[in-house]
Amino acid sequence: MIPKKQFTVLSETSRIRKALSLAISITVILLIIVSSAWYVGASQIPPNFPLETDVVISEGMTHREIGEHLENLGVVSSSFLFQTVLARDFAHEHVQAGTYHFTEPLDVRLVIDALVHGEYQTPLNKITFPEGFRVRDFSAQLLGTTSPETLDLVTQYEGRLFPDTYFVKKETTPEELVRVMLANYETRLAPIRERILESGFTEKEIIILASILEREANDETSMRMVSGVLHNRLSINMPLQVDAAFEYLLGKTSAELTASDLLIDSPYNTYTNAGLPPTPISNPGMKAIEAALNPERHSFLYYLTGNDGTFHYAKTFEEHKQNKARYLR
Repeated sequence: MIPKKQFTVLSETSRIRKALSLAISITVILLIIVSSAWYVGASQIPPNFPLETDVVISEGMTHREIGEHLENLGVVSSSFLFQTVLARDFAHEHVQAGTYHFTEPLDVRLVIDALVHGEYQTPLNKITFPEGFRVRDFSAQLLGTTSPETLDLVTQYEGRLFPDTYFVKKETTPEELVRVMLANYETRLAPIRERILESGFTEKEIIILASILEREANDETSMRMVSGVLHNRLSINMPLQVDAAFEYLLGKTSAELTASDLLIDSPYNTYTNAGLPPTPISNPGMKAIEAALNPERHSFLYYLTGNDGTFHYAKTFEEHKQNKARYLR
């Protein structure tokens, strides 16, 4: 026979277990109801679904970036839902880069199905702009003309014409292509703008610095190291002395520069002027922008590229001269 006191304890424990079980059941049911309601709501076709509008998916975009891009355009109501359905129902598929021209409103699953099978794509030309390209180097491809007037007009966007592979309609005008590239720049920069604000530099300054790194460095590691050197020089108001600025200004490589070139009166002369050039000298990609924003922390003030392409760094001018004698024979 169970003692009365022990029976009371068992009864109380049983009631607690039942209450806890009931609470859990209710919570699960509520979660199912809420998630179902959210899924149904988010699966609805957005009221501002963009018909007869070009929707550009660039090569290299992550699923998160694509989802956010589509949500901003009104193609899907939720970036999270887009990523969830893509991972669950299209796990082994890949979204195809291209320009999509939807002729009817689609729910999120049909949108993804169109993107992975290339449906609703328009006949396109493929145009690739590599990291570090300059407007004048690609003027014919970018502008469809080499006229100085048109080149001058678009040079104002140097640094913000995002390097990427673009799929554009054959009848796309240079102005339309520039708008697509600028929109791509906005999409890529949006996630890091808060970090730029916290960096102590303006966005323009970060892009100028990144444009230098694209022309001076040759991989992600050297970009961060060279960025550290340039940051160190900027912090003590020491001229950057980067030859890439002269390549932009004069069209000369480092080997072609003369002593008189280094004395030219220009705000792009990084030997006679401290600080950054007034504008970007190329169009940088995300690796260079990240390197400009996150330099390697060190105490080097000098660098050079050896004959084999390897970078060598120095803290003093004497060490730098020794590196020149050793690696630039």
